[in-house]
Amino acid sequence: MPGTHGVILLHNVRHAAVRHVTVRQSRAFAVHLGNIRDFTVDGLTLDRHGRDGVHVDGPASGGIIRNVSGDSHGDPVSLTAWDWKQYSVTFGPIHHLTIEHITGASDANTAPMPSACSPE
Repeated sequence: MPGTHGVILLHNVRHAAVRHVTVRQSRAFAVHLGNIRDFTVDGLTLDRHGRDGVHVDGPASGGIIRNVSGDSHGDPVSLTAWDWKQYSVTFGPIHHLTIEHITGASDANTAPMPSACSPE
């Protein structure tokens, strides 16, 4: 399907969970989510991964993304309400997400996630 780039692709779903998965040396996003509600990604390990770990396209809400670790040539977690047509199937707002315990190296962005995205 044009615009999809996920090893694990979940679009137009509710109550989905991805737990305890390792993605090695892939050129696609490890987990590509969009038009999704009430979801969990927990325990994703990236091993010399070629793109984003968890790539969320809007609309998305009520999600938990935690315990993402490893090395990636993209962002460990990417929240993208709007993206280029060739990279996304859906577009829209992203809200009410919990993102925590994101560690590892990224060639694209070596700075830590902003404090606004981190739990207090």
